[in-house]
Amino acid sequence: MKLTKYIAAAVAALSVSAGLAIAAAAPAAAAPPACAPEADVFGFESDGDLFVYPHATPESGTASWAGKRYIGQGWEAGTTLVGPDGVFYKVTVTGELRRYHWNGNGWDTFEGGLQYRVVGSGFNHYLGAHGFIGTIDSAERLYFTDFDKLRVYAWDKARGEFTPETRNGPVIDTGWRGVGKFTAAGDGVLYARGQDGELTRSVYRSGAWAQRFQPVGTGWNGMQSITSAGGDVVYGNTYRGDLHWYRFDPATNTWAPNSGTQIGYGWTNVGVLADVTSCLS
Repeated sequence: MKLTKYIAAAVAALSVSAGLAIAAAAPAAAAPPACAPEADVFGFESDGDLFVYPHATPESGTASWAGKRYIGQGWEAGTTLVGPDGVFYKVTVTGELRRYHWNGNGWDTFEGGLQYRVVGSGFNHYLGAHGFIGTIDSAERLYFTDFDKLRVYAWDKARGEFTPETRNGPVIDTGWRGVGKFTAAGDGVLYARGQDGELTRSVYRSGAWAQRFQPVGTGWNGMQSITSAGGDVVYGNTYRGDLHWYRFDPATNTWAPNSGTQIGYGWTNVGVLADVTSCLS
């Protein structure tokens, strides 16, 4: 562990100087979502170390953090997804999809003494030359881009497996070839960044699109990672290591006035993923 890895507690609102252009904010502040006391933000470092750094004010976006803890080694941001309530999914080079659970103090143990369950195979298809682009929403649906297609796998908690209708990853949309990154920000809420840096918002519920590729901002190609704590709370870390906070109000189609606030630095070469169930709209 490198002792120089840290996050600053004192920050300033730098939405302009960070080089991001976002949709114009409404004059009145949007009502914040209901959030847990802390939102678990996970950092995947280039050497494979994994840490959790709880953000204490996800609803308001101030630089208030709990203690940072390293919780694992051998984790790669490019093959791992973080889901609801400490659930992790990892794709191996052999195509296994492994499901882990971080309980806040350690990793759950499963049959055979393993810290994971194998819940799928053939997922190395998503590790091809087109890149691994996926996310998990608050209902534990896994979304993967497959070149131009978007596929979904819905986890059935009661049965401990994917639902019969989604276990083979049905295609739910096309037109996703140009998406470079995307993140779920609630139940079926998906923020996607195009190659031109435009950020869009889509909503997929009850098997249909209530909103699809609605533009909400530009300049997001400066972000190394884009993730969400749920409730339309979005985090992004720049390539120089600055971590920024945003909150979108879908009722007014505007961002909270303090969106773009820098809430940390030192996140260089860190893949950032958050627990999407931390906040509810």
